[in-house]
Amino acid sequence: MKRYCLVLFPLLVACGSDNDSAPAPTPPDAEGTVSIAISDAPVDNVSSVVLQLDSIDLTLQHQGINGDIISLDLSDQNVDLLEYQGEQAAWLIEGQGVPAGQYMAHLNVVEGSGDAGSYVEDGAGKHPLDIVQPHLPLGSITVIENEALSFTLEVDLRYALLLDDEGNYTLDIHGMRWVDNRYMGHLNGVVDEALINDCEADHPGLANQDGSFIHVAYLYPQSTAIEAMDDIALTAETGKVLPTTTAPIYQMHDGNWHFQVGYLAEGEYQLGYTCLGHLDQPSSNEGADSDFNIYDDGGAITINSGPNGGYNNNCQMGQGGYSGGGHGHGGGGRG
Repeated sequence: MKRYCLVLFPLLVACGSDNDSAPAPTPPDAEGTVSIAISDAPVDNVSSVVLQLDSIDLTLQHQGINGDIISLDLSDQNVDLLEYQGEQAAWLIEGQGVPAGQYMAHLNVVEGSGDAGSYVEDGAGKHPLDIVQPHLPLGSITVIENEALSFTLEVDLRYALLLDDEGNYTLDIHGMRWVDNRYMGHLNGVVDEALINDCEADHPGLANQDGSFIHVAYLYPQSTAIEAMDDIALTAETGKVLPTTTAPIYQMHDGNWHFQVGYLAEGEYQLGYTCLGHLDQPSSNEGADSDFNIYDDGGAITINSGPNGGYNNNCQMGQGGYSGGGHGHGGGGRG
């Protein structure tokens, strides 16, 4: 279990009448437990994306004002995100006792500098990784006495990992999702090979230099029409909707085309598909004048969490029609 230190700040409370008085503070011995993990959706053309971690800060919230900070030391952890894809996750803290209350969580990451800090490895070697916001905002945590909570930071590297013209890598907060593991599920998809072949046949001049295509599934909010499906970008094009997340589609040893998305908040989504993922750059918006397009509307999908989180939802998209379903194994939450 990680040890934590409590950083004390004065808590400012406005004066007011008796009717505006604050509720009685939580007894100091009232605790729940918190577990936090990190996972990722993979990216093309890199072999490692290693984050050197420093700490997780939990800032107590009281009537909209920041209060005490609990700092959880992570200085002994380096995480290669590419080792934790789909349902896999690296647990940063497990079963950590935290005083009951509402907190905002931040993950502190050490930026890359020379041979130290976070880094990326690709075909050209090892590169320092700049973190656009090293004090990464995670999300809200409400700790309740004697309850066990678990959360996952899901990082879509196709979305969040930026590469500039000079070969420098930056990790952006776009493409990061903070998920309560009690209310999330995983998505396992199969894509009809006929759809794969049709997309490639319709874009013969848009393949990579080696003749390959990058096939990608895009997930959008419920009922997003294909005309409104935007590419990955920092801001949406007018009249379009940014994807919630993306997932590469791979041909497996059985010959079928598969994709997987982990740690999706339960609810309704819309699927999109393209074979032109190599043309979609996260730092720019590939508009109507570009060669990129979402080739097919993959249909609606419902993500169920199951009774304890971590339910496996299945879907199939392509010319053979769309179907969605699921099979359960709890296991998503930590108690």
